[in-house]
Amino acid sequence: MSNYSEIQRRFLQPTYGLCADRDKQSPRLRAGGLEQGAVVELYFSVEGSCLIDVRFRAYGSPTLIAFADAFCEALEGQPVSFLTDYELGAIQQQLQVPNTQIHVVMLFNELLHHLRQTLVPSTSYELR
Repeated sequence: MSNYSEIQRRFLQPTYGLCADRDKQSPRLRAGGLEQGAVVELYFSVEGSCLIDVRFRAYGSPTLIAFADAFCEALEGQPVSFLTDYELGAIQQQLQVPNTQIHVVMLFNELLHHLRQTLVPSTSYELR
């Protein structure tokens, strides 16, 4: 059973959603597509060795929006090295993502993979 109250809270009032007037010059990664009915774009900056201003734009289900918000929250302020061993299981458990929405976790696994390749290009990562 999913945690509908947490999903609903993050869906209705995401903390890390990208504002329309935000400067879109920061790096951007994208996963999914409109043809899939789910797309997420990740915007971020790196200051020193830390991820800052981690924000998202997304189109999809409430679970996708909630997962994007929790994903950005987990990354905000973390050192880039945090990405090396980071797993999505904590967010999946926090939101209690139902099996019918497992595609959301897979989408963010792809996004995390791209993020690792972008910020730590000397290391090879497999999709998990």
